[in-house]
Amino acid sequence: MQAEFERSLFENLEVEERMHPEMDAQDVIKFLFQGLLGPGHLLSDRERVLGHLKTEMISGEKEKGPAMTSVSPMWSRLHLASAQEMGLTPETIYGMMVTDASTETWTRDDVIELARALPGDLKRGNMDPLFEKIRAGWIPSHSARYHECYHPSYRIVPAHWEKELEALSRICLLGEGQKLVTMDGPCASGKTTIARHLSEALGIPIIHTDDFVIPHKDKTPERLAIPGGNCDATRLLDEVIRPFMDGKGFWVRKYDWTEREYKEGIWQESCPLMLLEGTYCNLPILREHAALRFYVNTSWEVRLERLKKRESPESLEQFKALWIPLENAYYEAYGIPDSDMVLIN
Repeated sequence: MQAEFERSLFENLEVEERMHPEMDAQDVIKFLFQGLLGPGHLLSDRERVLGHLKTEMISGEKEKGPAMTSVSPMWSRLHLASAQEMGLTPETIYGMMVTDASTETWTRDDVIELARALPGDLKRGNMDPLFEKIRAGWIPSHSARYHECYHPSYRIVPAHWEKELEALSRICLLGEGQKLVTMDGPCASGKTTIARHLSEALGIPIIHTDDFVIPHKDKTPERLAIPGGNCDATRLLDEVIRPFMDGKGFWVRKYDWTEREYKEGIWQESCPLMLLEGTYCNLPILREHAALRFYVNTSWEVRLERLKKRESPESLEQFKALWIPLENAYYEAYGIPDSDMVLIN
């Protein structure tokens, strides 16, 4: 087991034990079980999960505290009392639980190995009898004492939601009517991944500005000299945003910049909420329609490391020489991020 992963999980368990001093061996095992295996055993029956969530969320007994607490580098606990206050519905919480499920192949034997490796000050009594139960297929629950003292009410969700929860809440609290949300940020900032998580959790469509670059025949020096000129914002406005704001369905015609042609259109049914993701999504003619605007604020050092991993050396040089200067010109010209944008750090 990775040393850094183990260290992080043990540190989180130490915090958990300080917050809940009545924990016993069963509660420790449950914490380790969740830190490695997440909520996978709970996700097979969506309607059953939703039914339990709805019942639990109307219950008066819920532990008060932070919205999320970390279990391991992969998994966190989302506390339902705070989730309700943040506008999250059972359907949204279920969507959070199933986004980006871990690809790690931890097993029950790994849980036992981790429990055996616990420092003495983190152990709670004799755990050996519980190990046999784990091998037999037992799914740990909290002890009766833990329930009596703390009234736990939470769900296990991927750890990336600790960074993205505020954005999700702000969207959930937008209210009724046609709502366009934009997700801006420079290349490799993580905006596409965050937007995908939000889209999956909320069950809403996502439109990418990368699909609306101007055709190659129009990429003249004069056009590219215009801040944001690389984006076909007029087509995006006419074909997607205006129909959406009118409550209508629309065709999404993606331009393939490698094959230099428009792909066959994809029909999008009318919907009340939509995400527009990508650099240039806050060009003036686009952002005036947005009810909520996000900017993913990531350091150049982190972005560069991501670019090195995902791009060839030749492509990386093209980013540095062409695409990044075009992005920077857009951000500088339009003062992005501006004071009305919500930063995601």
